[in-house]
Parts: sequence; C-alpha cells; structure tokens
Amino acid sequence: MNNNKSKITRDMLISEVMKKNILVPAILGKFGMYCQNCDSRFDESLEEAAKLHNADISQLLYELNMLVK
Repeated sequence: MNNNKSKITRDMLISEVMKKNILVPAILGKFGMYCQNCDSRFDESLEEAAKLHNADISQLLYELNMLVK
C-alpha cells in the first residue's frame, strides 16, 4: 500500500508531510514555512507550524492535498 497518496491533515507532523512529495517544501515555503532545515519538523504538527508562521491552514491543506492527489 502506498501511504504517500493518503490525505494530508492538520494534525500530521511536518516531517510526515514532507515525505509525501518532493515538492512539499516549495509549497510550505510559499506560506513562509521553511521547515526542511528546522528541527521542530519532527515534533510540530502542520497546524502548529501554520499558526506559528501566520499561514492560512485551510489554503495550505488545500494546496498540499492537490499536490499529493
């Protein structure tokens, strides 16, 4: 079973989300979230990081899920 095609959710760890597609860092960066070099990616959820960076979590989830669809 290919887990990489499953839906990205707000409670997923950043490190999990980044495994979904090689282009995930570009989407995160578009929202001011440069997570690939941050140690917090291993224990911070997508929602927590979005709040920290004042990113629109709904739009972020939409774009990430369109990418992995």
